Amino acid sequence: MAHASAFSASGTDFDTSGFFAGLRRRFDDYVLYRQTLAELSALTARDLRDLNIDQYDLDGTARRAVYGA
Repeated sequence: MAHASAFSASGTDFDTSGFFAGLRRRFDDYVLYRQTLAELSALTARDLRDLNIDQYDLDGTARRAVYGA
């Protein structure tokens, strides 16, 4: 029983909410990155030129869009 009290439900002794929130945020960013890359990859060369995006830098463009400069 003493072991169970060391991990209280209040989170004062063992708090992982920050860890899981950060993990969730990183996962959500990765999903958004993959979605952005897929959408950019689906564009035609002409569409990419109109948007002033180099077709050989789609990965970098998607990363900058999601994760910043």
